[in-house]
Amino acid sequence: LSAIVPFGKHRLFASFTDFNDKSDFNRDAKLYGIGYTYQAEETTKYYIAAGRMSNSANASFSLPDGGSLAGDVLKPGRSVTGLMFGVTLGF
Repeated sequence: LSAIVPFGKHRLFASFTDFNDKSDFNRDAKLYGIGYTYQAEETTKYYIAAGRMSNSANASFSLPDGGSLAGDVLKPGRSVTGLMFGVTLGF
């Protein structure tokens, strides 16, 4: 589930994902994310985003990186929180 709320040069993002592992491993997890972008110029965008991966007792997922899960956490059941920010420039 995700949503984008545009207002002028601003965009607000929110997302929620529920990993429901129906295998014998039962590695369930929930992913929460929020973000904001500001279109400063036609080719310049500033962004900030935060996310949290809440693992069940058997899961060891990390935060997504470009749409895929980026590695695993070392101990199952641990949750991971991350923050990213930056500037996107076009040519």
